[in-house]
Amino acid sequence: MIIDSSASEIKKKELEPIPNALVQFYAILAILLVLIPEWLAEGFLIINSSRSEEILPEQDIVWSTQPELQLTGMNIYELRHLAMSLHLHGYASESRNALSRRLLRKINSKARKKTKRKVNIFNSL
Repeated sequence: MIIDSSASEIKKKELEPIPNALVQFYAILAILLVLIPEWLAEGFLIINSSRSEEILPEQDIVWSTQPELQLTGMNIYELRHLAMSLHLHGYASESRNALSRRLLRKINSKARKKTKRKVNIFNSL
């Protein structure tokens, strides 16, 4: 008997339909609060990207001349391989950040000895 009474209570608690005016109000709110700002942001990004391409140098040129950028793009295996080729001792136990700092110091000191400019670290591999 208890099961029958709970089943009748569930039937009584059926959801009432939402009025159409409320649905339309929520649709307008969604458009105003979500879609329009998203369209505006996309438009501003397109405008700014066309301006910034003139200001920024090409990625290939910057990446090939800046050792800091080259080191950040390398994984730990490549960093250790570079450390081995530059004859750094004790590199196997160092973390990625510590090894990157050490490599950068070595590369910069090597560059100062050869010339007064930054050197491409991939030439030494």
